[in-house]
Amino acid sequence: MAPGCASACGKRRSRRCRRCPPPASPWCRPPRRRPAPTPRRRPALTARRRPAPTPPGRPTPSPPRWRPGRWRRRCAPAPRPPPRRPRRAARAPPPDPGKSALPAGSEPPRPPGRPPAPAPAGTFTLPNLITLARLCMVPATIWLIIHGRLDIAFFVFVAAGVSDALDGWLARRQGSHSTLGAMLDPVADKALLICTYVSLAIIGVLPDWLALLVVFRDLLIMGGVALFTLLGAPPPIQPLRISKANTVAQIALAALALLLAGFGLRGAWLLDATIALVACTTVLSGLAYVAPLLRRGGAGGGAGDGTGDGTGGGTPG
Repeated sequence: MAPGCASACGKRRSRRCRRCPPPASPWCRPPRRRPAPTPRRRPALTARRRPAPTPPGRPTPSPPRWRPGRWRRRCAPAPRPPPRRPRRAARAPPPDPGKSALPAGSEPPRPPGRPPAPAPAGTFTLPNLITLARLCMVPATIWLIIHGRLDIAFFVFVAAGVSDALDGWLARRQGSHSTLGAMLDPVADKALLICTYVSLAIIGVLPDWLALLVVFRDLLIMGGVALFTLLGAPPPIQPLRISKANTVAQIALAALALLLAGFGLRGAWLLDATIALVACTTVLSGLAYVAPLLRRGGAGGGAGDGTGDGTGGGTPG
């Protein structure tokens, strides 16, 4: 028998020996014993629906057939995971002073039928610069007419007319509407036309009574609008068709007079017909603007009660 072993195997066993009985020496150890498995209990089966009691006098119905999903185990509900905490939303940066503080898409709706208001543009925009250049052409045109250079004055006048149409087209195309441009555009137009007519009347190309008629019509309209505005009842001024026709006729007459006198062309009958057309449209457009002002003053008792609607407009065409 080997030393350190209590059995009669006669061999030296290691600590993993399981055939030997509990040894008395540290070289052998007892085998491991696993506990017996505990039998599990099956949960009771319950029906989802219970048959209703049969009323007396009726035959007892047959028992319901088994269908998949009819019977289920009565088990404890699975534990629900704890609710997750909502993540904190990132703080939005402070709004710019020139932008709206409302989030995108939450602006109040516009009333139907009203177009969106154009954003105000800066002062030195391209249409405003063109208008300022046309305003600077006025003294150049006067100097050229007085010194007898009507041919050059014709080209300057045509360039001023083209710039008038160009700055309006650019303002509508770019959306650069500004208060300065709305004030300078009619001032530049009236200054160019009035100064051209007065200069041509001085040198004898156009009749003097026509120049006085054109100047008096503009002064009468602007003076009436200014008077009613000071009295607290600014009248609504809107460009009329007769006024637009008068402006076109005045520009055509000035250009025709400069062309015939500057280049020595013949066309006295055409000049006389255009003068008559300008005189008629000037009188009619003046009456179309003055008549509403007179009716407004008579209805308001001199327009001193301040009952105006506050919708003043720009300078008529």
